[in-house]
Amino acid sequence: MQKQYININKKQYTVVRHDNGSISISTTWEAIVPSTARSAHPSYSHRYASIDPSGRLGKKVLASLEINHAI
Repeated sequence: MQKQYININKKQYTVVRHDNGSISISTTWEAIVPSTARSAHPSYSHRYASIDPSGRLGKKVLASLEINHAI
């Protein structure tokens, strides 16, 4: 298993190449909890998204990863 990180437009994506050849792409970010948004000290929660490697964003992430490794 090999894990790599790529930054695109201020967002970080994690690309994992598994031993069986499959690829997983994910990203995490913090979001304000809506009920605390107007508070002086708003709360944040962590969000997670899995990205399809064969989809539009997945292809963009993989292409950027290949370009960065070619340099």
